[in-house]
Amino acid sequence: MSAFLRYIANCAIEDRTAESTEQLIGIRVFGRAPGYNTSEDTVVRTTARQLRQRLALYYQEEGAHDPLRIYVPRGAYVPSFQDMALQTPADDAQTSRPMAAPRFEELAAPPSQEDVVIPASADIHAPAPSSWKKMGGLLLLGAVMALLMQWCMATLQQRSYQTAPLWRQLFDSRHRTIFVPGDAGLNMYNNEARLPQPLSLNEYIQGRFGTASANTPASFREQHIVGAPLANRRYTTVSDLDLEERLTRAPYYRADQFSVAYPRGLSVESFRNRNVVLAGAPVYNPWVALFDSNLNFHFVYDNTNGSNRLYVVNRKPRAGEPSQYNFNGDEGFGYIALTDNPNEGGKVLLIEGTAHPGVDASIAFLFDDSRMGAVVTKALRSHGGSGNFEILLRSHFVGANGTDTTIVSSRFY
Repeated sequence: MSAFLRYIANCAIEDRTAESTEQLIGIRVFGRAPGYNTSEDTVVRTTARQLRQRLALYYQEEGAHDPLRIYVPRGAYVPSFQDMALQTPADDAQTSRPMAAPRFEELAAPPSQEDVVIPASADIHAPAPSSWKKMGGLLLLGAVMALLMQWCMATLQQRSYQTAPLWRQLFDSRHRTIFVPGDAGLNMYNNEARLPQPLSLNEYIQGRFGTASANTPASFREQHIVGAPLANRRYTTVSDLDLEERLTRAPYYRADQFSVAYPRGLSVESFRNRNVVLAGAPVYNPWVALFDSNLNFHFVYDNTNGSNRLYVVNRKPRAGEPSQYNFNGDEGFGYIALTDNPNEGGKVLLIEGTAHPGVDASIAFLFDDSRMGAVVTKALRSHGGSGNFEILLRSHFVGANGTDTTIVSSRFY
């Protein structure tokens, strides 16, 4: 019953009531096989009836003064929530019967056609158990319900976030969420080996850290290619640690469905049926190439002839937009994009930037609920559906920090 109540409450709070069907509940809560016969296996209807009885008994006794009440209407699996603090004495006088929790005796009456008759449970219709057993059972039920109420109240409060629709997609109940920080060691390797282009995703997956160029210093070849310490060490950035910490405090975050994976230990299979958060431009995190091919903005590192250029390609410029945004050291760019995961479902959030200040500016913007909330709201209102988007940010670099961050260009899909 606890799992059943948690599932239907979650669906109601997250506006996924279409998933509160008998068939889906049977599959996701009770482990029934897809397509099972609900007319023969009545586990969902049986549990729903037992749950209504337990809730009614709880609100008559231990939960009589609970500030929040949960109701599961007969013939449906979509609960409703009532804030008891919003009721005035006048309201109680006029609406006490319809608004109060149904009496236990009423729920124990003969069921309607939507319910099924179940065997009488020992603690309801059978002779009363000993007083200590009854007290222990009520205390246990009260503790469980109190924890559930706290969870529901905390989840309902998440709706006050303007960015809640974004986080609800990244931490939905159907997919695990994986956070992939950047590989700072890869960036060090690309720079010190003086490669004209950074390692591609295929080279990265194959571990081809023995790559060198005509400009690669002999000392680097000996130390980092023959000895290969950079290929065997894991480095990331403080920016990515900050991003991970902020993600764990975002609305709808689920610790039991969240994991962190270092990019060198992944394969394409690692992303199947997952929500993904990727940090770092391709020079730091080659895995972004797996998802940005259909997006408009693309970060490029070019060290041909030692030019050491970092810029953003605008694949389909709109009127008045340049085809390329160049990083000049004093002014850089950040990038946030939400797209679909083509690997069997889920969402992908990309956070990139030209150098650390650009990444930091993107992270700060992402967790600015007002500014980022305006982007999320526009994505949902303008196009509905998934609300996918891209925003390119410009930031002035002062030391190691980005300031005066503004949106340069955006795309909504």
